[in-house]
Amino acid sequence: IADCFGPGLHTLNTQTLPLLTSLQNWDKLFASPFKSDVYFFSCREQIDPRWCTSTPIVIRDREFGAIRLRAHGVFSYQLQDPTVFFQKISGTREQYNNEEVAGQLRAHILTSLASYFGNAQVNFLDMAANQQAFSEQLQDTLCPLFADYGLALKRFFVQSISLPEELQAHLDKVTSMRMVGDLQRYTQFQTAESIPTAAANEGGIAGAGAGLGAGFA
Repeated sequence: IADCFGPGLHTLNTQTLPLLTSLQNWDKLFASPFKSDVYFFSCREQIDPRWCTSTPIVIRDREFGAIRLRAHGVFSYQLQDPTVFFQKISGTREQYNNEEVAGQLRAHILTSLASYFGNAQVNFLDMAANQQAFSEQLQDTLCPLFADYGLALKRFFVQSISLPEELQAHLDKVTSMRMVGDLQRYTQFQTAESIPTAAANEGGIAGAGAGLGAGFA
C-alpha cells in the first residue's frame, strides 16, 4: 500500500507518460513495469444487516434445567481503517461487497453469543426484560473483534430470544397448568366469599330455596 487518501479530490502524479513510456519499454511489449491500482472503499454506515442463531444454543437454566435458545437481531458497522481492511480482508480483489464481509462478522457474533449466554446467570423467563443490557454488553465484547478488521461496530441489537418449537409447546403446557391451578384456587375463594352474600339475600334464589325448605319442614 503506497498511500491512503481520505474523502475528496486528489491529484496523483506519476512518471508514466502515455507515449514515451511505452516506447521506452519496447522490450516488455510496450507495457510499463510500474503499475498502480486504486481501490475505492465506501465509508458509509452499513445498516440493518441481520444475524440469527443457525443452531440453538444450549444453556443451563436454574428453573428449567438444560434448554436450547434461539436468538436474532440486527447490527450496523462502518469502515474505519481501509488499510487494515485491505490487508486482512479484501486484498487485491477487484470487488468486495457487504454481504461477503457480513458472513465473517456473523460468525464472530454467534461465537460471542454462545459464550455470553452460556455464562449468563439469567433465567429464560427474565431474558426478555434484559435484552437491552444483553445488547450493550455484547456490543462491548464485539467492538475489538470488528476493530481487528478495520471496522467499527456502531449498533448491535438483540431483538428476540426464543425456544425451539417443541420446548416452547412444553413451556406453554406448564404455564397453562399453573394458570388452571390458580383458577381453581380463585374459584374456591369466590365460592367462599359468595356464601354469606347468598345467605343474607332472602329474596334471591338462595333465599327462596331456604324458605321452601322451611315450609316443607
